[in-house]
Amino acid sequence: MMKKNLLERITLRTELLYRGYATSTQIVYIREVERFLDYINKEVIEITKSDVVRFLNEEESKKDTNTKIVQLNALEFFFGECLGITIAEDINCFKREFKTRRLMTLKECEELIGCVQERERIIYQLVKETKLTISEIGALKANDLLQLDKDYYISEEKISLDLARELYTYLERRGIDEGYIFMTREQKKIHISTIQKGFIENSKIFLKYEFTLKDFKYGVALEMIKVYGEEVGADFLGYKEIKTMRQYFKRIGYVYK
Repeated sequence: MMKKNLLERITLRTELLYRGYATSTQIVYIREVERFLDYINKEVIEITKSDVVRFLNEEESKKDTNTKIVQLNALEFFFGECLGITIAEDINCFKREFKTRRLMTLKECEELIGCVQERERIIYQLVKETKLTISEIGALKANDLLQLDKDYYISEEKISLDLARELYTYLERRGIDEGYIFMTREQKKIHISTIQKGFIENSKIFLKYEFTLKDFKYGVALEMIKVYGEEVGADFLGYKEIKTMRQYFKRIGYVYK
């Protein structure tokens, strides 16, 4: 016997795959939505918010709080993101309370960049100006920096003239003609954890607050969104879908739209 809502089930799998969700998340979301649809045994058009609540209440005695939250997240994604239906929203009794996350302001970003050592200053400026991840920045090599006409690029990412000059000066002082730009004293590629830990320590020293590089990156992105729009911010952060980015900002307490 064919299961009900076959097209909607396929849509869920397609959306999860297209949006680049982790394999583990895809497995969990598909499993929980399948369980819900089998439990309710209705066509999607007939399903109501009370059906969602009934399912979650039925599961309450069997599952811990975190599992119930995952179930609700899966149903919110299925109905809201895949089907454009709001029946799984605002079911607050099963929601996790997220602590508002403090992102860095543009002023704080500039202040920190101006206070740190040369290597860190360049790394933070690269985070601010490009879409490169920390791992990609740590793996940059001298020949990744080049000039095309009047513009400067590093690993195909356009950078400002000031940053390009600082990079060229940095390479010249250290005699780096090839190989990694950012190296340890042992002349090995700098590790991502070194960059991350150093950022937290520097923010505590100079800003009197423990920020992470994610707080820095998303703080810059938030300013971009305000000035240039969501598409620019999503591209800068590497999101395939604006809705996914908007969801994240909402979860950490920033509703800009």
